[in-house]
Amino acid sequence: MTLRTITVPDSIPFPARQLPGVLQNLLGMPASQSHWLIENGCVRINERLCRKLHQRVEPGDQIEVDWIPMPVVVRTEARSASRQGPVEFLHDDPHLCVVVKPPNLLTVPTMYREGQTLVSKVERRLRDKDDQAKIFCVHRLDRDVSGVLVLAKTLQVAELLREQFAARKPDRQYIAIVAGVPQKGSGTIRSYLATDANLNRYSVKGPVKENSPESRDGVGGRDRSGGRDKSGGHEKSGGRDRAGGREKAGSREGGEYTGELAITHYKLRHDWGETALVEVRLETGRRNQIRVHLAEMGHPILGDPRYRPDLATHRAWPYRRIALHAESLGFTHPITGEQVRFLAPWPQEFRDFQRAVSKPGGAKGKSSKRDTFEP
Repeated sequence: MTLRTITVPDSIPFPARQLPGVLQNLLGMPASQSHWLIENGCVRINERLCRKLHQRVEPGDQIEVDWIPMPVVVRTEARSASRQGPVEFLHDDPHLCVVVKPPNLLTVPTMYREGQTLVSKVERRLRDKDDQAKIFCVHRLDRDVSGVLVLAKTLQVAELLREQFAARKPDRQYIAIVAGVPQKGSGTIRSYLATDANLNRYSVKGPVKENSPESRDGVGGRDRSGGRDKSGGHEKSGGRDRAGGREKAGSREGGEYTGELAITHYKLRHDWGETALVEVRLETGRRNQIRVHLAEMGHPILGDPRYRPDLATHRAWPYRRIALHAESLGFTHPITGEQVRFLAPWPQEFRDFQRAVSKPGGAKGKSSKRDTFEP
């Protein structure tokens, strides 16, 4: 990103003083780029943001332009395999492998039986050495999310790993770029996640029976206050039931319950003023859990088309992916018993975003001990 400041000269005649034309004449940029910069909040007139294409300027006005490269639009009917990128292996042994999933790639096929998935790519690569190789999915990442995943090579190993995830034993750490900056530097979000008819997830107050008086009063449906309970929706985890010492997750089995217990721990890693880098650790692993919890907190993840897309935009994030990355994964090797931990390298989009929002002299806002994109 380059910051350019220009002063409107007296020589520009009145009919040519519309903002797009002034940018084109004084900075030598094409009309498409001047329109894109204005519409994406990259232009200020006399220190005031301007998004109006028809805005007129006067001689002496100071125009500041955050010169961010306009994204290149590639016309395509589908997401090609080349855009998905290669699959990087972090570890490979006879029992399991740990890989870095690129964005824009499904972990496993859906009901439409997609041929290009993470599992199929890894399996094809392993079959270059062993034509009998098979891969079993243990956990998943959403299509537009990148990061570290462990895959099993036998059903037995897969079941052992799934038992660890069910018992909340693996250490799962994510990094997200969110809109705005959380007021608290760290906290825990605890709610029960339900699913609507369009498969969107949202928080409810508990695993309430659908036909109970509580559900008719709104407890079992979408909370009008945005999914938070009376305590503010940030209650610390640690509730226990009488049966097993751990709070039970809601179940949709038989249509009896509506919510699944979801617990997310977050910590602010970097404050950029308009956006923030947040570190997230999962205690539970529900579908869309991080995306829902951060959006309901008022800080959706940039690029998320489903949860608060009205806020999940930024001029420096034009990418067709969600700004969520599974940074690290720690677990017990199911065969050797060794405690292992793997780190996924940062995506290039994250590094480019940091450069874009960091102006000369340092970024606005408060920085933490870890203020660069280095794991």
